[in-house]
Amino acid sequence: MIRTIVAIAFAAILVGCAGRLTYTGPAVQQVGAHDKTLNQPFDRAWAASIQSFERHNLVVASMDRAAGVVSLDLTGNPERYLDCGQVESMVVNPRSPARRIYQFPAASGHQVYEQLMRGNLYEVDRRLELGGAINVIFQRDGRNRTRVTVNTLYQLTRTIHVGNVVGRHYEPVSDTIAFTTSSRGTFPGFEQSTQCIANGQLEKEILGLL
Repeated sequence: MIRTIVAIAFAAILVGCAGRLTYTGPAVQQVGAHDKTLNQPFDRAWAASIQSFERHNLVVASMDRAAGVVSLDLTGNPERYLDCGQVESMVVNPRSPARRIYQFPAASGHQVYEQLMRGNLYEVDRRLELGGAINVIFQRDGRNRTRVTVNTLYQLTRTIHVGNVVGRHYEPVSDTIAFTTSSRGTFPGFEQSTQCIANGQLEKEILGLL
C-alpha cells in the first residue's frame, strides 16, 4: 500500500487537473575521458598518487600494488556528480486558485515538495544518499609512463517519506541502485522511473589530483 502511494506520487499525470508531476530524464551520457597518462614510472606514480589522496582527505579503502588498483570510499553530494534529470510538481490549492510549482534536479540530496494524489494533498520528503567506491587503476605504459584510469561504482539510495495535511505519516520507502561511470541506474517507479548517470565531474576531480 505504501509503495503504491509513493509510486503514484511519481506518476507523470495525476488525477484530474488538481496537480501534475513531470519528470524529464537525464541528458545523453557524455562522461568523456576518464583516464590519464603520467610521465612517471609506475613506482613513482603509485607513491605520489597515494600521498595526494591522503593529503586531500580521501579515504583509501583498499590498495593492491601488484594489481595496480586503489579503491577510495565515495561520499558526497549526489547533485555534484550525477545527472538524474529534472522533476516538476504543480499543485493547486483546493481552497484557492493559488498554484504552487516545485522544480528541482532529481539528483538533489534533499527536497521537500507537495503533491496532489487522488484529490488529496500530500507532502513528500525525498532524500538521496550517495555512496560507493572509486577504483583508480594504474598500468605501466613503457618504462617511464603510467596510465591511470578511474572507474567508479555509484550506489545511490532514495528514501521517500509521505505525509498528509492531517498529520498522518506513512512508512518510508527506500530503494538503492548501483551503476558505473559508463552505465546508468534506474529507480523503480510508476510509468516513468527516475534514471541516473555520472556527469564525469568526479572522475575529472580524481584525475586532477594526480
